[in-house]
Amino acid sequence: MKLSVIVPVYNVEKYITQCLKSICSQTLKDIEIICIDDCGNDASMEIVNNYSKQDNRIKIIKNKKNMGLGYSRNVGVSNSSGEYISCIDSDDWIVEDMFEKCVKILDELKLDSVWVKVNTYIQNTNKYTTDNYYKQLYEYNGRLLYINENNINNFPVNAWNKVYKTNFLKDNNIKWSEGLLYEDLEFYYSFYTKSSKTYLIDELLYIYRWHDKSIMGKTNKGLCRVEDIYDVTYNIYNNLVNDKILNKFQDAFLQLVERNIKLFYEIPYYTKRVKKYSKKMLKLIHFPERYSNIDNFQYLIKFIGNYKRFKLFFTKGHKK
Repeated sequence: MKLSVIVPVYNVEKYITQCLKSICSQTLKDIEIICIDDCGNDASMEIVNNYSKQDNRIKIIKNKKNMGLGYSRNVGVSNSSGEYISCIDSDDWIVEDMFEKCVKILDELKLDSVWVKVNTYIQNTNKYTTDNYYKQLYEYNGRLLYINENNINNFPVNAWNKVYKTNFLKDNNIKWSEGLLYEDLEFYYSFYTKSSKTYLIDELLYIYRWHDKSIMGKTNKGLCRVEDIYDVTYNIYNNLVNDKILNKFQDAFLQLVERNIKLFYEIPYYTKRVKKYSKKMLKLIHFPERYSNIDNFQYLIKFIGNYKRFKLFFTKGHKK
């Protein structure tokens, strides 16, 4: 089996047909499609079951209860038999030759992963855009990308515009955060602190659907579990410590900490919760005492020093 496609399914009856159609019609035929039933309450799985009767490459696994995206993807990887892994969100779709082009690059260059560019479809306006978070990718033509401590924060972390070598995931025990939003962030850091080279295909092969129930839509409406971003950040810290690479990546990690605090702080609905959970996270990652020797330490101290609740973490040895 060349490729395993993992599709977690939860309350996407409006979109799952387009998603499955785009996967089943791929020019690369040697694939298995692992649909994870995450116990929704609409007709999504009825649609998936009907598709499975028409295409025997579709395999259905049912969670015992609603477990979320990270858990479902991990189940999919554990039950995969493909040489490569792709995770497609069930409200998105892909261009018909995406997998063929990704596998060709992976086979030829012997890489652990490959990326494609993203086209965003705005559901409410029926328009496409590339002027958003994913535009970072448009600065690069099709080429090898080398990821290190100096640029690891410069790229989109999403799992779905990437294809991975299955053995690399399993051999390094790389998994998504379970029970948390922003699960892609921990996975991305776990993967690309271990694999420093990938290839970006210079084509818009993945279509991301933006709608009110997507993470981006929920963020704008004040419906996200903001505390999850700080739990994920702490998980990344633990992974860096356990892998004995915190010293190497500490500058990048603190840039990530700052970014994750900024992410929600200026949205009034979240400000109080950001202060509460950021304070807890900073204590858990031993800030500031562990990071006094890094290049951007004074900058981060100044940033966090603007928030009164964080000042109690500053020791006499670290002046603003």
